[in-house]
Amino acid sequence: MKGSVVPVYTESPMSVQPLVMVLLGGVGSPSGPLLGATVYKLLDTIITRYTDYWQIVLGAILMALVLVFPRGIAGVLDGRRS
Repeated sequence: MKGSVVPVYTESPMSVQPLVMVLLGGVGSPSGPLLGATVYKLLDTIITRYTDYWQIVLGAILMALVLVFPRGIAGVLDGRRS
């Protein structure tokens, strides 16, 4: 339907996912959001296959990654190159 709004796309998980992907990858890096999206979707796909508690497991892993890599994954990789 052209011009219609589907409620599923306005739920908070759908609007938070892009922010999590950018934070995970790294805000200051051009490749950060792409890397963050790749890691997020990979983790999401793997975890949902193996457990019914995928939201808790994914949330815990994402929290750990953000704490371990405060500048994002791309920020850490850029820091190792210099």
